[in-house]
Amino acid sequence: MDSDDGCPLLRFPHGAVRATEMLGVDNDPEETISLADILEAASLNQALVTSFLVDDGWLAGHFRDTTPVTLVTHNSSSNSGRGSSPAHTTASHGSTSRRFRRVHPEFPKGGFQIMHSKIMLLFYARSLRFVVGSANLVPDDWSVMQNSLFVQDFRLDRRAVFPGNEFSFSLAYALHDLSVPAEIVALLNNVDFSAARIRIVTSVPTGGGGNVRHNMNMPSYGMERLAEVVADAVGDSAAGLGGADLKTPAGFQPTARLLCVGSSLGQMDTKWLRDFYLCAHGLPDIPKTSLGAREELVSDDLIDIGIGFHTQEDVEKCRYG
Repeated sequence: MDSDDGCPLLRFPHGAVRATEMLGVDNDPEETISLADILEAASLNQALVTSFLVDDGWLAGHFRDTTPVTLVTHNSSSNSGRGSSPAHTTASHGSTSRRFRRVHPEFPKGGFQIMHSKIMLLFYARSLRFVVGSANLVPDDWSVMQNSLFVQDFRLDRRAVFPGNEFSFSLAYALHDLSVPAEIVALLNNVDFSAARIRIVTSVPTGGGGNVRHNMNMPSYGMERLAEVVADAVGDSAAGLGGADLKTPAGFQPTARLLCVGSSLGQMDTKWLRDFYLCAHGLPDIPKTSLGAREELVSDDLIDIGIGFHTQEDVEKCRYG
């Protein structure tokens, strides 16, 4: 990482949104970024990376042999049990073996649950790089299927302890939910997060039923957390939402248009879309109200959500199949 008089320069001090680079096209360096450019491995001291899918050999080739890497992944062989264990991987470019400390998150028992988070904490001598995005740690997600990410750099001083804030607490809770080792979470105390530009909203495994949710602090997750963050961001006047009064649902006027983009679609019925739409307006306690009350707030024809998705023709024309 570049430095000036021994003091590291924060490359992304105010945060930035980037798309992943694509093969065979002209990539704008102001809008796209590669995994190697994100990692800056030559000056990287330690890394925590999380992903649903991982190509071990490809990923190992992006780090120096001496860099400690903790890899949090979904445990495909079992959905229960916590643990961190070293995993030998062989880089695809040669016979060099590397040791990752692999962690499988501990989920509440019951049902089928998936670890789908994509977070990076990249520790340098005097800074921490925080990255959250949509790309798995596999080659196609960083070269063929364009993904997006948010990145921000923060000042790090291992001799200092900085006051915590809403962002650092939310990040620590999210890492705890992923069973990240305590010694890594503790390093957040040495980071100045006062300039954080985003808020963290994490989902929670349902276990295929409601029993898991009953044992968790649900306002800290998912739609309820989203509603809290939006309400706090726009304030009581809701200036960003056409003047709707978020504190009195009876006076609610649906004014926001949501735009969602992804490479896959789940089974999103009208009920789920309505709940997401209302929570994205900052209305509290939506998941706890009756379906009739929610329908009264927003009828089917007023759910204004645009979903960007490729067509079958787009898929057939794709050069990579």
